[in-house]
Amino acid sequence: MRGGRFRFGALGRPAAQLAVVLLTVLGGMTDTAWAQPALAARWFVGADVGVQTTALADRATEPITFARFAERGELTRTQEIGRRPTVAVAGGVRLWRTLGVRAGFLQFTREDDVRVSLNIPHPFFFDRPRSFQQDTTVEYRERSVDLHGFWSRALGDRVELQAFGGPTIYYVEMEVAGVSVGDEVFPFEASPARGTTVSKRRATQLGWTVGADLSVFLTRHVGVGWLTRFSRAAADIAVSPSGAFFDEVLEAPLSDRVELGGVLVSAGVRFRF
Repeated sequence: MRGGRFRFGALGRPAAQLAVVLLTVLGGMTDTAWAQPALAARWFVGADVGVQTTALADRATEPITFARFAERGELTRTQEIGRRPTVAVAGGVRLWRTLGVRAGFLQFTREDDVRVSLNIPHPFFFDRPRSFQQDTTVEYRERSVDLHGFWSRALGDRVELQAFGGPTIYYVEMEVAGVSVGDEVFPFEASPARGTTVSKRRATQLGWTVGADLSVFLTRHVGVGWLTRFSRAAADIAVSPSGAFFDEVLEAPLSDRVELGGVLVSAGVRFRF
């Protein structure tokens, strides 16, 4: 020891070599504790906010025709498709090497403005329909529960890519706009329509999903991620309005094949442990 400085030489050559080796190992352990590979974590949880596209255009026009007084009447609904963010949470566990399972929940809600027009033929005169028009708002809500398998790959110390796929169960609630129609009143010049109505429809359907999640960890346990997924299902849902008038003139409820899911792009936080 000279001037307060420690000299390896005082320990002898073997001891000095051992000290160098220990310092190197300890330094490597410190680096590994911070920059552990992404695949060293077994569990993960994520929460995202994103945008889901649908098969619908920005506007949809849906005419429904019916027979009344030996002429054709028509109900037309012009719907402005709203756009709303999608909220999703997911979590999973690695079971063996790079393979594991994940479960998730997603909710997608939108509100659409609808203009409802109804033309009812006159009981005495041809080509002289009584007209009614009014605006209303309907809601579409789609929830899904995922149970997927995944494969993951570490792209460096802080980046992980995960590909996943499997079944998805959809729960759909949608509102259908219609018109309340009352009794005909002499001299039958005014429309018997009384106002708009909104009927709720529900459906449950099994579909499928594939996707990928790219995560970048800012610390050992916390990071951010970018997720892209494509999901698809279809359900037969009654789209005709309810009420005694439409039950009579349509004779049977009209149903349509409604597409569920779509392309989802989202980003959010990631936790691993």
